[in-house]
Amino acid sequence: MTATEARQIAARSAQTQQLDAVLASAAASMLPASRDVEFDCPVHGKMTYTTYQLKDGTWKVPYCPKCRKLELEKQARIEEASTRERERCAELRKMLGLGRPSDFEGKTLETYHPENPEEEKNLMVATRFAKRFSIREAERDTAHDAQQEGWREINAKGLIFIGNPGTGKSHLAYAILHELDAQGIPGFYVTVPSLLEVMTNRYAQVDRIAAMAKLCMVSCLVLDEVGVQKGNHDELKVLYQIIDGRIKNGRPTIFITNLDKAELEELLTERIMSRVRNAGYALTFKTGRDRRVSANRTNDPTKLF
Repeated sequence: MTATEARQIAARSAQTQQLDAVLASAAASMLPASRDVEFDCPVHGKMTYTTYQLKDGTWKVPYCPKCRKLELEKQARIEEASTRERERCAELRKMLGLGRPSDFEGKTLETYHPENPEEEKNLMVATRFAKRFSIREAERDTAHDAQQEGWREINAKGLIFIGNPGTGKSHLAYAILHELDAQGIPGFYVTVPSLLEVMTNRYAQVDRIAAMAKLCMVSCLVLDEVGVQKGNHDELKVLYQIIDGRIKNGRPTIFITNLDKAELEELLTERIMSRVRNAGYALTFKTGRDRRVSANRTNDPTKLF
């Protein structure tokens, strides 16, 4: 190597170093100021977080990275459950040939107007059940994966609506389903007579085993008109399999009936009623007016004919 070549290489090296220094300085000026902050997480104790200064001069509020990781995992579980349940409900409707009732729309938590303490309590419980559903769904998946003791019974807790016709039982059930739809985790509604007609009819073109599996696994199953059935051996067997299967899978059920507890037990047998009682929190609808009659009653002939 000649002296000239050596000088050229040295010059290029110096230029490269100068360029690197300029780029490093520019990069540093583009990055916001940062500092390490120690804080106490109520869950994980003392944590250290690198916080950054924002454009307005304030500092980014520190958060616990472990809590953040758990929150992201929970959100991922909810999104996974949403996709799963939408597909499951769509498949069930197609298999059974059953859809939601014609009066489903408009029946929300906001349009249920309680008129007495009993109805206020029923709305409060239904609202809590509905609003926390996606959280419970994520908790269920976590408990299932960890095989926590009692996870099935805890997560299978649903509701039992008992009372007179027209007192708002179906309205609250529809309202819960609307809220579940909004959370992206739809439930499945069916009347017991319609369901049993399909599941016990030997001539129906239905894969009963596949349908039973989905009925036992759908996120929230609403069984309306419980007690409006023949009560024969085949029907009772199907009902027991659904209720028992849902409890074993940690899936909540909403039961709706116009019968009182004694009438229900006589029809369903103690074996089934025992599973129903274990799977639901009972709410009575006894003191309210008949909402269906009141809603449709009018003395204006132009609205009658």
